[in-house]
Amino acid sequence: MTQATDGQSQSNFSTLMYTLDTLAHFHESYVSGISFQVVYMGEKKVRASEMTITIVSAKRPVQVLEHCTDEVKWEQIGPGYYKSTDPLPVHLLVCDELEVNPKNYLLLLFAASEEKLRQFFERIVEEEDSFYLRYAIRLKPKLMKVERSL
Repeated sequence: MTQATDGQSQSNFSTLMYTLDTLAHFHESYVSGISFQVVYMGEKKVRASEMTITIVSAKRPVQVLEHCTDEVKWEQIGPGYYKSTDPLPVHLLVCDELEVNPKNYLLLLFAASEEKLRQFFERIVEEEDSFYLRYAIRLKPKLMKVERSL
């Protein structure tokens, strides 16, 4: 599990972001994220409405979304975007389910689905987006060679 925090952003929101190394880390991430949020809110005098916890998963965590509903209830906000119904909501972003559009490009670099990666790579090649092309070539050089030859 990787944890990154940042201070007050332009919109005065504090953000905790977790990236799941494996699905097994989800529950641990969820519980520790909520715990950290409560402590952080107390120490920094931040209201719950000014803070979010975001978990990013390359694949859809089926067990979490469909089978662990006793522990956490989720509602789908949009493609690849889920939000828990807890009083301190947790946001879940699923890279494989995100739409291929510029606001999702950074997360799409980490999609697990080869089909989603191909869609993303085709789009950035078509748009000649050198910023994301550079990262795509470094992260998935074999797949990018195929896309560039098409």
